[in-house]
Amino acid sequence: MEGSGLGTFVPGDASASPTERSLPRFLLRYGRLTDVPALVRMYRAQSPASRGFYHPFPFDPVRLALVYLWLISARRLLRTAIGVLPQSAAILLVVVPAGQSRPIGYGTVRYVPSRSTGTWVKFGYLVEEGYRGLGLGGSLAYRLMQKAVESGIYLGGGALLATNVPNLNLVRKLGFSPEGPVAPDREAPRATNLFARADLREILQRIDAGATPPVSRRAIVEFEGRPPSRS
Repeated sequence: MEGSGLGTFVPGDASASPTERSLPRFLLRYGRLTDVPALVRMYRAQSPASRGFYHPFPFDPVRLALVYLWLISARRLLRTAIGVLPQSAAILLVVVPAGQSRPIGYGTVRYVPSRSTGTWVKFGYLVEEGYRGLGLGGSLAYRLMQKAVESGIYLGGGALLATNVPNLNLVRKLGFSPEGPVAPDREAPRATNLFARADLREILQRIDAGATPPVSRRAIVEFEGRPPSRS
């Protein structure tokens, strides 16, 4: 659950009040191959402090582009990959300001085979530093959980840095219970990692029922896209 901790879910509601309609609007959609250059630039443009939270991906532009190409392309045979080689399955969602095409954030679902629990999913997200604090991280997390459940996988979560307090607050607010510390991370040996994993159906039910209310309404985020491939 790598992330910067960016707020909580803000639903895109056609019945929103006049105040809500005056808020900045964003669109969540599936990543496209044409998004890759912008995603690479955004990832590599992070400040040194922000980079400390995002060690899972390389910062080399060529290798990073290949990662994004895989994340975007993997969805086309999602069901087949989950059943045959889960670690090759992935979903990437991007968030763009309304009326624009350049992604200013994204979230990932990656599938992890496990003998003890069966395949589960781990999440990651990143929002450009100038757009943080608008609740976009929570919106991404909500949709990523939905996409994972739609793909037939119900257990999800991941590792997160104990020093990333905003991300910890978001994860707890969504209904996860981080525990730890877990095994040391080879790529961040001095960091303390916690671990959070839960039944995503229960998390989504609590959010949809209003048991996990948003703490701010600073943006309207709507989703556009087709469901994952079921081939």
